[in-house]
Amino acid sequence: MKLEAPKSPNYCATVVTVKNLNKLENSDRLQGIPLFGLQAITDLSTKIGDIGIVFPAEAQLSVEYTKYNNLYRHGNLNEDPGKVGYLEDNRRIRAIKLRGNQSDALFMPLESLAFTGINITELKESDEFDTLNDIEICRKYEVARRGSSLRIQVKKDSRVEEKFFPKQTDVTQWLKIVDGIPDDEWVVLTQKLHGSNIRVGNIPVTRKLSLLERLAKRIGIKIQDREYSMVYGSHNVTKDANNPNQRHFYDSDVWTQAGQAFNGLIPENYIVFGELIGWTESGQPIQKHYTYNLRQSKNAVYIYRVLVVNNQGITCDLSWDAVCDFADSIGIPHVSELWRGRKRDIMIDRFLDTKYREDGFSGAVPLAPDSPCDEGIVIRLEKGMQPVIYKAKSPVFLGHETRMLDENIVDLEEQSDVVTEPV
Repeated sequence: MKLEAPKSPNYCATVVTVKNLNKLENSDRLQGIPLFGLQAITDLSTKIGDIGIVFPAEAQLSVEYTKYNNLYRHGNLNEDPGKVGYLEDNRRIRAIKLRGNQSDALFMPLESLAFTGINITELKESDEFDTLNDIEICRKYEVARRGSSLRIQVKKDSRVEEKFFPKQTDVTQWLKIVDGIPDDEWVVLTQKLHGSNIRVGNIPVTRKLSLLERLAKRIGIKIQDREYSMVYGSHNVTKDANNPNQRHFYDSDVWTQAGQAFNGLIPENYIVFGELIGWTESGQPIQKHYTYNLRQSKNAVYIYRVLVVNNQGITCDLSWDAVCDFADSIGIPHVSELWRGRKRDIMIDRFLDTKYREDGFSGAVPLAPDSPCDEGIVIRLEKGMQPVIYKAKSPVFLGHETRMLDENIVDLEEQSDVVTEPV
């Protein structure tokens, strides 16, 4: 059986073996299964050594999977209407407190996948998937978008090629892979800020040719068809401010506004990745309850990655220490380093469910008073031409994310990640 790579690795199903069970406070008939820093709560029938699958909080189960396993709270939606689960009609797995105990994952037996027709005995520990036999099992839960965030297809005429302006790839959860990292691996831990990804590059773009130049190129005369330009972007969307044909379908282009602070500072062929925190100029929080004590309408960028791209689109990252030197040289801050050392010496719990500035990390960006805790940490390993980057989120922060989704709050980055190609 061949598994396809999941579309959202952090919100997929993972095959696991139960290795530990937690006794829960205030409950004699339930127990906790610790998995990847999360906890799934089950009844007492689950035993150490059982093999099953785990879904993390804010994954959304498919209609077929939910119905087959009678997980809907409304029994009329289940295969057996006489049975009821606890999932609402949107099939979303929420991070909650159950009798005071953390619950931010769902553990299910392998037999729950039998409806797909696969041979479940072929699944092995650590397998990840979101579809089986072309049947969807789960996906990342997203709030329905309305108004300016609708996906709109328009004629493409972009000056920017993605190979010269790559996106930041999704970051894997550290606790899913930690056992596979050698104990003597050197790692750097930095503060994970809760804002929006921003990309800023001084990169080659397609130059608009005159009629004479187009005619000359057509008959084989070599024409300079590229020029360097400052280009800005969110996680998924390129915002080419110098393209007169660019059109946007969202209310605030805070990324271009913040990115212009880099004009004249970034050398040609350099791309900077940062976390944009605070507010838009119109006073909208980039992330509700995480404005980092910045005054309303103010924002800041903290650099976490710098890479160099050549004329063939091949990229090479600066080392972490070089990132810090680069940020210092242009006068824009980098994310705060909290710790560095060997993997064997990391004490992850020290960095979860806490406020770093109040916990003695003087270089950490201070939280706003209404922030429950720091989001978590980023773990960086220097590997060849590109670092390998992981993340670990605080359980308390996961609960905050769930509350935001309960209120149907879509963060600014999600709102902007729509097709915005020029016409």
